[in-house]
Amino acid sequence: MKKIIFILILVLLGKIYSIQLEDYPVIFIHGHGSDLNIESDTWKHMIEKNLVPNQSGYMFYDPDRDGQINMIYSESSKELKTDSLSPRTIFYFGYYRSKDTEGFGEIPGKIGAIPVPYTGKYPYAYYKNTDDGSPRISYTDRLSTVVDNVLRATGASKVILIGHSMGGLVARAYTRWIPGGSDKVYKILTIGTPNSGIPDDMRLWLEQHLTNIPMWEISGEDEELAKTLGNAPRRFGDKDFTEWLNDGWQTFCTQHNIQYATIRGNYDPYIVLGITIGDGVVDEGSAILNGAVFNAVGFMAHTEKLPTLSPINSGLSMLHSIYTSEIIKQWVFKDRVQVAPKPSVDNVIIASPFDKKLAFQYRVVSGNVVCAEILLYDQLQNLIGVYQAPAFLQQYLVSFDLSKENLSMGPYFPVVNIYDMNGPIYTAKLKTSKVSGATDYDANLPITIAQGPPYETSSSNSTFILDSNYSWAKYGYSIDGKPISNFVSTNKFSISGLSVGKHTITIYGSGTWGNAAGYSWLVTSSNLTLSNQTVLTQGRLFKSDNTITAGSGFIIPEKSGASFKAKREIRLKSGFRATSGSSFRASIE
Repeated sequence: MKKIIFILILVLLGKIYSIQLEDYPVIFIHGHGSDLNIESDTWKHMIEKNLVPNQSGYMFYDPDRDGQINMIYSESSKELKTDSLSPRTIFYFGYYRSKDTEGFGEIPGKIGAIPVPYTGKYPYAYYKNTDDGSPRISYTDRLSTVVDNVLRATGASKVILIGHSMGGLVARAYTRWIPGGSDKVYKILTIGTPNSGIPDDMRLWLEQHLTNIPMWEISGEDEELAKTLGNAPRRFGDKDFTEWLNDGWQTFCTQHNIQYATIRGNYDPYIVLGITIGDGVVDEGSAILNGAVFNAVGFMAHTEKLPTLSPINSGLSMLHSIYTSEIIKQWVFKDRVQVAPKPSVDNVIIASPFDKKLAFQYRVVSGNVVCAEILLYDQLQNLIGVYQAPAFLQQYLVSFDLSKENLSMGPYFPVVNIYDMNGPIYTAKLKTSKVSGATDYDANLPITIAQGPPYETSSSNSTFILDSNYSWAKYGYSIDGKPISNFVSTNKFSISGLSVGKHTITIYGSGTWGNAAGYSWLVTSSNLTLSNQTVLTQGRLFKSDNTITAGSGFIIPEKSGASFKAKREIRLKSGFRATSGSSFRASIE
């Protein structure tokens, strides 16, 4: 009964957790482009600046050890050494080339994999390279090669795929149509993806105005991206590419235990031209998928690289947005869903007047939020800047440095948005004024963990280094839910005598700060003996680099789960019990 009440409380608070039994490598996929800038311009900033390093323990693939993520291609992935990388590794996949020495479009390609013949207006060109008649390569085939080699290199059983724009369709087509693909994917996140295609009229406009698209793309992947208007003939029999992909998609993913979600933008930089479309490229409705864990929407453009009349502020690009990166950190890295079934935000206050810093305070009464944002406009409704920060439960005062904006004195109109994973749960247009010499407010930003132990370690001692806005800040911490320290000012401390198993530290501040940071890690030993223990959480992982022995009262009760991973041997002795309705896995790695 207590467990049922606890679950109800989590639901009412808008906190829904899904605990993974293992770690999965993440593969980022770029979108459609007419040159190799698509590789460097798509995910590099997001991965290097917003996602790594982070508290999840994920690092990016960096074979050169130069601090920069390296692209991985179908051919170069074959060079990965077996069991050489952690499952918590981020890869950035390029499908226009098979290796970095190959030229862009050297072999014309297509998304591919669809098991239905093409019947559009470029029948020969779609199947063949129009220059010499050789077959086009399939981006999904190249992704299949990369997935297999990433799994071999990391020892993981599945991957997580994140695709921007057409990259989301590459991920979905691989999962749906490549034999065995559905068994190798745990999650798919599509970002600005035309999941229902791009209407023919808009697609033709984009071809004319956005890029110098080569003919092999127009007669290939553009045909797969297309959404036919009216009663005109479809490209693949009686349906378009995305219509076939979407037909039965939700049922397919349910059958194969694949989770999927979407992020879309509703900032259209082309509205001044009289053409209104969701993010400037993809219509909002096309980006949504039925049955998704969430269909997030934010005030974002498709990319900051769109050739508009005025430059797109990078904060308005879904490829730079803190909203995008926070969703990835929470749902992809931590397997956490943050939605607000009954959202409630109050006490939103903008500092006025301000000088070099703009501060605002807010309190989240209910719901589990992801990102807080200020869109700052001048009195002529010109957008000055976009300022974002991760959002947290309870009450916070956040400030943004505007000293480099060179703002003139006068009134300004900030629009405040606070998001959960479905979109804004709070929006308000406020007013403030810049006055030289005004008092600037600092922010009690939540404490962060600057350094912690490795995600997996055999040491029973762990050291943490904290970072906060104030040298005089006081905070304490708890281990596995048990308070350990009183409030102290030191930002470095060590914990000793940790038992084998998973541990979680929670940092909390004095006053009304509440819980501000969390970190989980695994303590292993060469031999792990489990006895007189009842697993009370779904998804408990026990791991040893030698032998696991379980018995003498080790119990997995109903609706709980445990996973054993050992390198040499797993021994289940008398007294070990996994009851009906529980989940148990054992594997030798």
